[in-house]
Amino acid sequence: MHDPHVLTWMAAGHVQRALAALRAGYRAAAVDLKPHLPPYTIADLLEVYRAEGHRLTAAATAITVVGRALRTPTPGNVGPGPGSQPP
Repeated sequence: MHDPHVLTWMAAGHVQRALAALRAGYRAAAVDLKPHLPPYTIADLLEVYRAEGHRLTAAATAITVVGRALRTPTPGNVGPGPGSQPP
């Protein structure tokens, strides 16, 4: 599959689901693990969650930018040529 709409839709959906899971894990981590781990370990874990959240948010932004660029016609790429198949 090479359609830019499909590719960006798939990538954006994947990242959004990863962000949702990350947020759920972040909310549950301290509560679930507090009885089992020292506070500094929980703080370290939450920092890992925050860093991954920043990374995924940057990926979501990049997907939007790249998807827009893929769908924008350029002078040498204005659409399908003669004999090409419709999408």
